[in-house]
Amino acid sequence: MKTVFWKQLYASFEAFLDADGSRPDEGRLEKIFYILAAGWLVLWTLLPSLCVGNAFIDVSENVAWGQHFQFGYDKNPYFGAWLTYWSYRLIPSECVSYFLSQCSVLLAVVSMWKLGLDIFRSRFHALAAVLLMLLIPYHSHSACEFNDDVIEIGLWALFILFFHRAVEKQRIGDWLMVGLAAGLAFMTKYLGAALFLSLGVLLVFTARGRQSWKRWGIYLAGAVFLVLVLPNIVWLFRNDFIAFRYAAQRAELDQEITLLSHLTRPLELLLGFASRLILPFAAVLFFFRRGRERIASKYDVWFLSLAAFGPAALSALFAAVTGGEVLSSWTTPYYVASGVFLVMLMRPEPGRFRLKLFLIFFTVLSVIFAIVFGYEYLLKRPYLKKRIAYDTYPGRESAEYLTAEWRRRYNRPLKYAVGMRREACNLTFYSPDMPVSYFDADVALSQWIDPAEVDREGAVFLWPADAAPGWLEPYQGRLVHLPELEFGRAVAPWFRAVAGKTPPFRLKAAFLPPQKP
Repeated sequence: MKTVFWKQLYASFEAFLDADGSRPDEGRLEKIFYILAAGWLVLWTLLPSLCVGNAFIDVSENVAWGQHFQFGYDKNPYFGAWLTYWSYRLIPSECVSYFLSQCSVLLAVVSMWKLGLDIFRSRFHALAAVLLMLLIPYHSHSACEFNDDVIEIGLWALFILFFHRAVEKQRIGDWLMVGLAAGLAFMTKYLGAALFLSLGVLLVFTARGRQSWKRWGIYLAGAVFLVLVLPNIVWLFRNDFIAFRYAAQRAELDQEITLLSHLTRPLELLLGFASRLILPFAAVLFFFRRGRERIASKYDVWFLSLAAFGPAALSALFAAVTGGEVLSSWTTPYYVASGVFLVMLMRPEPGRFRLKLFLIFFTVLSVIFAIVFGYEYLLKRPYLKKRIAYDTYPGRESAEYLTAEWRRRYNRPLKYAVGMRREACNLTFYSPDMPVSYFDADVALSQWIDPAEVDREGAVFLWPADAAPGWLEPYQGRLVHLPELEFGRAVAPWFRAVAGKTPPFRLKAAFLPPQKP
């Protein structure tokens, strides 16, 4: 009886959804898409601008790197650092980073809209793919920090779109875009190789893909890719592959790997990946009736499957073979093709009333995401959390104080900031003098540094009050220590005026006096 009841209830619900059997107007769907894309850009640019109290650490770190024209840095290649630095020099505000992060998401949204149109020949299915994609947190509140992972969102989507077009139509312009997107993605983060290898399978194991080797386009794409990548390869050889050693350290390959790690770490990765697809999958299952006819060719089924799951599968294979950890943040761009894949898999039938309900659900959920984001960055992190977060570090206040004190004592601009990443990068980012960061007083981490020049020009040394870094020792006899500094955690000024002072954070600082000319 219970089974019959639930079947009847489900049938009644389906009948309610199908009460208006009309199809949505295709022309209007395009307008909805453009309103959605513009609204998403505005919403997730304004929210962090109003709620986040301090620049995200990856943004300030990229600015610190980008001050120096290099073809690589100790953690990543060069493109993210260059892009972040020059955008900050153009508009010296945290807000530009929030805008650019949403531009990357917007690039992905437009690319997946275009891919949906190319494959499904339907604005309804293309719009559904974009909406499902945006239900994944990495394309909303988790994409506000303009770091290399977020930059990859747009570049991966661009590569997927033009790779599909290039193989399909063999146009030179499409192949050149493939080479450009691949080169920039790889020079943002080496993890781009996971996407290239996944889709590269099509060039070997499908008849359509093998045709590409008979045309000039793929070789021109390779040439563009090499032009962008070769300088970094040379840099890696000259710097002992430091970025790869950093990645191995983050993957914990320098630690003891147990036999169990080879099993648990790929499972953790795959479970985390699958968990982020639950909401969009449940949404398409709940709001739309599955169509009977295929809406994608056999080749496109393979293409979308590899684009959506290939990088995660390769990462799981890496974790299984090495026992290393794949950080969840590294998987940020893995989801760009998930919406198009789900539409291909579920084949939702166009229905105007169903689409309206889904849009209402999407809007309500977006409002909830926005409220949670505001609570997290206005209240939880600055006021309630025990440990200080990177985005509540008092970067602006401490940088302004230390710069003013340095100028008062030595009557010259501040040239160098010595400290751990958080302290040095924030001083570089917020100080009007934009001093050069010298990470941990280690030239291997700061290849642009001449220690003799640091001695001549002087520097500010900065570290948390509860730490005693070993890199201070060589300078101890020459440092002028300041009294312990105390600043409130960073929070949006308008909210501080309402909620009051934030918990204090203590810092220690010392000046290395400049040598007299």
